[in-house]
Amino acid sequence: MVSVPSVLSLLWGFSIVANAAAALRLYQLDLNRTYRFFFAYLVFATARSLILLPFDVRGAQYGIVYLATLPILWVFYILVVLELYSLVLQNYSGIYSLGRWTLYGALVFSVAVSIITLIPSWGNETSRLMFWSTTVERGVLFSLVIFLLLIFIFLSRYPVELNRNIIVHSIVYTVFFLGVSMTIFIRNVVGYEVAREINNVVIVISAACYMVWIFFLTRRGESRIVKLRHSWTEADEQRLIDQLNNINATLLRAARR
Repeated sequence: MVSVPSVLSLLWGFSIVANAAAALRLYQLDLNRTYRFFFAYLVFATARSLILLPFDVRGAQYGIVYLATLPILWVFYILVVLELYSLVLQNYSGIYSLGRWTLYGALVFSVAVSIITLIPSWGNETSRLMFWSTTVERGVLFSLVIFLLLIFIFLSRYPVELNRNIIVHSIVYTVFFLGVSMTIFIRNVVGYEVAREINNVVIVISAACYMVWIFFLTRRGESRIVKLRHSWTEADEQRLIDQLNNINATLLRAARR
């Protein structure tokens, strides 16, 4: 008798297809040259899912492959955010350098806080290795969310012109990281009993983000310039740009000393 695929299997299959389609779309639009780490992440995530696909989610082999490749996924998360940040501040290398080191510090701090706050609940996981992995992942994702939100605050205060793709990319990645980090937090606190439901939510979030990347990252979006705010007068805009240039020049001089 042919078994009926579970909801999780169907969602996972759709997510893999959407992941691969997003990578293919980026390549077709020649945007893989601009978003190199993002493209590499999509390719790696697709390959990882295909490798995991034949294994039973509850089996030891699945757990070994999943945990062994998880740190690579974290590195890609960080590289994608740094790539996005470099595109936002491509004309302000001094500010970019300061922000990059701030992100490194935030990653260490956030992971440490995640570990300290969740130590009392580590008995909720069947595996300590799984507990530590999900805790570190939540710390990484949460710090990246905070960093991306700070980028949005910066863009709302200064008239930095960006193309539409960067804005879309930033919003989708913030939603992705926030959603996944919150689901991991719930799993850490509640325990392994909700693992299946959490997996379903993560897959739905991932698939939704892949679909947005497929349909909203366009070749025209690279040339369409937008600002997050349009309420500045011409004089205020020039004053803020001068202020930004002065901050950048000061940081560059400090870095050379």
